[in-house]
Parts: sequence; C-alpha cells; structure tokens
Amino acid sequence: MGNCKVCRFVCPMVVSLLFTSICQAGVIFGDIAGNQTYSGYGVGPGGSANNSIAEGFTVTQTTTLASVEIYLSQFNSASGSNIALSIYSNSGGYPGTDLYDLSTNVTLPSLSGTPTLVTYTGTGAFTLTAGTTYWLNLYATNPSSGTGSNIQWDGVIDSGFNYVNPTGAGATNIGQLRSVGDGNPPTSTGSGTPATTGLITAFQLNSAVVPEPTSFALFGLGGIGLAVCRYSRRRTAT
Repeated sequence: MGNCKVCRFVCPMVVSLLFTSICQAGVIFGDIAGNQTYSGYGVGPGGSANNSIAEGFTVTQTTTLASVEIYLSQFNSASGSNIALSIYSNSGGYPGTDLYDLSTNVTLPSLSGTPTLVTYTGTGAFTLTAGTTYWLNLYATNPSSGTGSNIQWDGVIDSGFNYVNPTGAGATNIGQLRSVGDGNPPTSTGSGTPATTGLITAFQLNSAVVPEPTSFALFGLGGIGLAVCRYSRRRTAT
C-alpha cells in the first residue's frame, strides 16, 4: 500500500515535468545568447542613415517561427519612431518580397541609450522552410528626417570583446546588408555584398514547440509508470 501512495505522488509529477520539457520553445538562430550588447547601427529614413538593415540566413530545419527578439536603443531622436520588422524572401542574394510582418509601423517602447531587448510576434503562423534563404529586415518609418537616424539596432560582442556571428541548429548565416540612401529593403545598388565580419546586429529567431524524440520516449515511460500505479492500486483495493 505504501508503494502505491508513493507512485500516486511521484508519477503525476514526472509526467508533468516531462510535458513541460516537451513544450518549451527553442532558438532557431541568432547571436544574443551568452553575449553582451554593444554599439549598433542607426536606422531611419534620413539621407545619411541606414534606411534599412537586413540579416540573411538559410534555414536548415523546417520550423514554425514564434517570435523574434532584437536589441534597440535611442539614437538621436528616437521618441515616437515607428518600425517595421519583417521576414523577406531572397532574390539573387538580396531581400526580395515581404513575406511576413512581425511589426508594421509599431511604436517603439520607451528607449534610452541602453540597449533594450524587444520581442516581436506576427499575426498567424509562419513556416520557415528548410533549404530556403530569408532576410530579417528592420526599417524605421517615422518620423522622417534628413539629418540622421532615429533608432539604433544594436550588435553584440562576446566576453573577449570579439564580434559575434549568429549561430544555431536551425539556420546558417548569409550576412548583413545595410542600406544607406538606398531605400527599403537593401538592394545591390547601394548595399554592396552581405557582410559576415565586423559588428552584426543582435537578433534571435525563436521557434514554437520543439518536441524531441527522447522527451517523447520519457513521456511514454512516465505514462506507463502511471498506468502501473493505477493497476497496483486496483489490486490493493481488491
């Protein structure tokens, strides 16, 4: 009878913990985890500003995008600035068509000179397909100013003060494009070729639920254990 009481207490706990581990979100790709923020690049409609910045990546595992995190800070007059953060297709090594809007003219949170981690989620599900190249593009839409940038998309360095390229099991790095006076998104006309050295802006692509085969196996074992406990309790009752 004592063993049955222990089973009744332990088994539900095990099953609950295993279910929680199965339902955790995962990191697809990025350069935020384990690194620290640093100076970044101003983004805005101004003639001397980066009109837009795009980070390219090729997906290695088909997955559903849940959210994107980026570091932003104030640069010149950021108050009232609106931004558009979107996933673009790839066209000849440059951003092509806007496929998915994570924010559309969203008013920025209260920013200071200190980098702030901001999370954006789009409406509806968006699937990143294995073998496909995409671009994460940031564009500051308001206020329009000819004197410079409005916000700053910050980059990251590691503990040794080295520039960091984004990594992750779900994608590989293509590089960064910055559009100066070339509009939105960056094009081959004014952006050059994608850069993979120097300061890369800080971002992280997060997936939805990421089930693992080992987690499912453990979950199944927990279910079997719970069934054994129930059977043992019935035998004791009779």
